[in-house]
Amino acid sequence: MGDGVWYDPDFIRFGDNMEICCSPEDNNVTSVDYRLNMASIVSGDVLEKPIFLINNSDMEMFYRWEKQSAICSTSDPKNSWSHLPTENLTIQPVMGSLNANSITFFKVVVQMNDVEPGEYCTTLR
Repeated sequence: MGDGVWYDPDFIRFGDNMEICCSPEDNNVTSVDYRLNMASIVSGDVLEKPIFLINNSDMEMFYRWEKQSAICSTSDPKNSWSHLPTENLTIQPVMGSLNANSITFFKVVVQMNDVEPGEYCTTLR
């Protein structure tokens, strides 16, 4: 997390619609890949899906989502994901605070314009 401060990984948890797809085997790794199935079957769709974060700590924490322009990668050699252009993705709200011992909801929106149905990935930080 930000500001060079390390937190207990159990402080912040994704809701159950985010599944871990590539879990680090090394306990020193500080990132985990999650997958959100948007379930598109038609090119041109505008897909919306809610996600939520659970703050299990007694601290209020501020956040902001940033889209990474670099092509995402995964440690799973069996995946066939294509890169989702960052201009096709929005997450709302983009910044705010995670109140202590609370659940915060977000809306992920993916524009499937000029994108064929399939498995895509992108990186949010």
